[in-house]
Amino acid sequence: MPVRLTNAERLLIRQIYDAPSGLMSAAPVSGPLAAYITLLHLCGREATQGKFTGPDIDIDIWSVWRATTEPLQAVLKQAGGHIICPELGTRYPAAA
Repeated sequence: MPVRLTNAERLLIRQIYDAPSGLMSAAPVSGPLAAYITLLHLCGREATQGKFTGPDIDIDIWSVWRATTEPLQAVLKQAGGHIICPELGTRYPAAA
């Protein structure tokens, strides 16, 4: 299912990812947008690009899990208070 972003969310995404020096740390992101950004860095293209250096994310794992679809839930796992992408070796929240 495609994600529909508001104009304000689109602007925030541009501020985060289109910064000339790479990812820019912006104000904390919360709500559904935080879940989508988290999933992007957990199992999307950004997951293969190293450690997450984007905005502060203010979201719990259950909200992230609820933002997934059934096909995505089939490849992600919940374990010990984390959401894990076994194929990429990524997890949220990151291991301490």
